[in-house]
Amino acid sequence: MKIYISIYLLFIITLSTQANTYYVAPDGNNINNGNSQNPWKTIEYGISKLESGDTLFIRDGKYSEVIKIRNKLGNEENPIVISGYAEERPVIDGDGLVAGLWYPLISFESNEYIIFQNIEVTNSRGTGIRIFSSDHITMRNIWVHYTGYDGIEGKYSDYLTVEDSRLWNTNIVNDIDGPWYEFFMWGGAITSCGDDNASGPAAHDIVIRRNEIFQNYGEGLNMWGHNDGVIIEDNTIWDCWAPAIHFPNSKNILIQRNLLYHTNDTEFLREGEPSCGIAFINEVQPTKPGTIRDITVINNLVMGYYNNIAIWEDERGDEAETIENVLIANNTLLDAHSNTKKTKSIFIPNTDIKNIHIENNIILQEDNTGTFCYCAADSGVSFSHNLWYPGNIESKIQSDNDVLQNPLISRSGLTGPGLLTPDYFKIGVNSPAIGAGKTLPEVTEDFSSRGRTGNPAIGAFECDATTNINHNNNYRKSIKVYPNPVFNKFNVAINNNEHHIYTLNLSDINGRLVMKKSTNINKNKAITIDVKSIISVAYVFNVLRDDKIQTNKNIIIE
Repeated sequence: MKIYISIYLLFIITLSTQANTYYVAPDGNNINNGNSQNPWKTIEYGISKLESGDTLFIRDGKYSEVIKIRNKLGNEENPIVISGYAEERPVIDGDGLVAGLWYPLISFESNEYIIFQNIEVTNSRGTGIRIFSSDHITMRNIWVHYTGYDGIEGKYSDYLTVEDSRLWNTNIVNDIDGPWYEFFMWGGAITSCGDDNASGPAAHDIVIRRNEIFQNYGEGLNMWGHNDGVIIEDNTIWDCWAPAIHFPNSKNILIQRNLLYHTNDTEFLREGEPSCGIAFINEVQPTKPGTIRDITVINNLVMGYYNNIAIWEDERGDEAETIENVLIANNTLLDAHSNTKKTKSIFIPNTDIKNIHIENNIILQEDNTGTFCYCAADSGVSFSHNLWYPGNIESKIQSDNDVLQNPLISRSGLTGPGLLTPDYFKIGVNSPAIGAGKTLPEVTEDFSSRGRTGNPAIGAFECDATTNINHNNNYRKSIKVYPNPVFNKFNVAINNNEHHIYTLNLSDINGRLVMKKSTNINKNKAITIDVKSIISVAYVFNVLRDDKIQTNKNIIIE
């Protein structure tokens, strides 16, 4: 069996290079020279000294400052890196510093090619991090919590990436019992938008992946306004007051391999109900929208929302345009839930939509507060090769290729807040979903990156009776990297009970591969990586498991 495990490692190699490495520490002083022995005190002062290719390490501790990052221009070959040091996680705390809802604690404006990573941001009366008119910004391994409005907001910013981060308790302005309650605002843990008007500039090429987002008083991911080209993948989102993923007025979207669920926690119910899982809404306000089009929603796991998937058009005026070219395929949708009335797992109430295909999905509705689907009679929606269970299905949403049997979903493990894992959604070896799907060129792999060959299964998972894929954090804890800091070489120890082939990749932080090796590693043995010949500044060491990142570890090479 070939196993791929994933580790992010940041390498700073102090060999022949023109880039500079600086340090900030709570006990530093801004009159120092900023080296490791004489660090500066404030983060904003340290950032002011950065040029293309430079790195600023922030040592562990609490920093009470509002940070403005302006006109810092890295480039593709030499990005600017602002990072917590090694495995430390410094805290930027805005308690009492942010003037109001519309102000950020950390703001980026007119920047290019910056990597901001390994930092915790908390106690912003407004937004946690705002990225305005800045391109090629990467947010990596950032924790954001307790913000009045958005956690991380991108506005007029192209090539924004947010990955491997955790965001919770954002949009507290909506917490009616909270200290900052004012009025309901439609912010998100992560927000991206271009111009509100479809004729204005869009935000292009947004990537949001491998984040954990939970217990927010707004949307989980709020793609508000004009976005063109968005990838949302491998995120876990649970218990948000508003939709987990919300897409008004955007196009060219891929949503895949996300785990979304609501536990019916009363703290995060909207008007007494759980909100939507994935919602596409062509909204009129605040200005004229454009067409929502070219959307692919595949291999997602969704459970417990009032609507697990909803597509509708705002009918408050005559300005709304159509929704078209949407593929919803190979998702597993479980138990839409309502506390007061009957609801629908899939909800499509409007007729002015075109070329919507709903195929190869499992819709299991054993919660008797909901039913399968509502779809307007004359809408441009086609259904094929879906599995519906239990009960009867309306003729307008049923096809000759549907399966109307119990899919034998695993339902293994706990379902409470933060406890649900993808294993809960797997199908058993005798499931009627196996081999009953339609071959789709857009869906070549399943949720766990297993190839879909021949006749695919319906739902997000293919069935493999011999493999137990572990998607929880236990495996992450079995990976050790040492020593740290490092000189010339380091060791990677993987605690497992079998022989596996590991693929090891060393890339720079822009993704360019500089080393790759595959090796058969004996169980519970360490492997040594030699980095004497590496002379560039920053690197990422990848050990992949099932093509999914399992852990993030930083290491300093001196």
